[in-house]
Amino acid sequence: MSKILVQYSETEPLIEVSNANELDQVLDDITCNDNPNSPMIVFVYAHGYQFSLGLGNEKSFVHVELESGEPPYLITVGESNTEGVLAFYLFEKHHTEIPRRNLIPIINAREVLNRWIQTETRPTYVEWEEI
Repeated sequence: MSKILVQYSETEPLIEVSNANELDQVLDDITCNDNPNSPMIVFVYAHGYQFSLGLGNEKSFVHVELESGEPPYLITVGESNTEGVLAFYLFEKHHTEIPRRNLIPIINAREVLNRWIQTETRPTYVEWEEI
């Protein structure tokens, strides 16, 4: 497996992990240190992709794009008829609203992220939309 980097702060260095188990441990550590009133967005870089993942809430999302910034940009879809937004904080500072229709249970979001990183392919058991 190639190098996996995790970014959760603008000021802290990226964290390098070498497998899905280490990634889970880092995400658990970040979640434990997170303010429960301020769910956060972390970036995970692997295989030429940038994954965004929401932490600190029972609902989450996975947003995927190429590290180059070129399209396509994909995000998970939970219940497509759900309205409203949920606030997350990028780098614990930048208020970012995620449409509730794109939220899935956090356990599923973490599984989707791990599966994509392990197999280097997009999981098809979750719905995706291009944004």
